Amino acid sequence: MFYSLRLFILLLFVGMPLSSHAATIGPGKITQPHIIVVAQISKQQAANIAQQYVRGRVLKVTLSNSVYRVKIVSQSGDVISVMVDAMTGQILNR
Repeated sequence: MFYSLRLFILLLFVGMPLSSHAATIGPGKITQPHIIVVAQISKQQAANIAQQYVRGRVLKVTLSNSVYRVKIVSQSGDVISVMVDAMTGQILNR
């Protein structure tokens, strides 16, 4: 029983194909898996959504971990960061 379980686990790991989602092991290094997230909304759409939440001029839009960070100079002169979900377009920091 124990032998067959060890064999099953060994075959499970040996039979797994290495893909872009698997960790890469090279000489002296181990790299973490890379997950590619494709945003459902564009930077422009994220900026428009953020401007509905905070009135002002958009300074910068960046995408990180499926969240857009939209920096806006408000009408009062304050710089405000609005987080917008890149998949749904939902504002995350209310």
